[in-house]
Amino acid sequence: MSQEQRRAYQITGMQPISRECLVCGTENALGIKARFFEASSKELIALFTLRNQHQSYPGIAHGGISATVLDEVIGRAIMIDHDHQTFGMTLDLQVRYRKPVPLGIELKVVGRIDADKGRLFEGSGELYLPDGTIAVEAHGKYMKRRIDQITAADFTDTSWVVPEGELPATIVI
Repeated sequence: MSQEQRRAYQITGMQPISRECLVCGTENALGIKARFFEASSKELIALFTLRNQHQSYPGIAHGGISATVLDEVIGRAIMIDHDHQTFGMTLDLQVRYRKPVPLGIELKVVGRIDADKGRLFEGSGELYLPDGTIAVEAHGKYMKRRIDQITAADFTDTSWVVPEGELPATIVI
């Protein structure tokens, strides 16, 4: 993708993360440690770097890891129009792999809600390589669930934290 085709997303907020989650967990030794940024376009952007423990073939991320990050971003996108206590529980996820996903470089996933149908919603997303090429894309169906319907009530007090660091004004993909 050329520089002219790249898109600058205006960032309006950052979503909380948890301590033990595979995708965002700050204390998960095997975790991806993604950070999630809400854009004015009502899309959610994840920034992350995959490491050797996420590989399949040497230097290439396992396809299941790519699907996992896409699933997380699409499922979290519902928080933008609701609150940071509402998640998407996956009912169906379809993934299309276009290019190998490398390790050791910052990657970006963009996800959005395509249809909000009360308790259920559908969303889609793309995993982008640093040059703006789409490597993996997904579409899923989810059920809205509040944190207290999923886990212990004290989760938000002990494990649901806003990450440290500055909020970028824009993220370019």
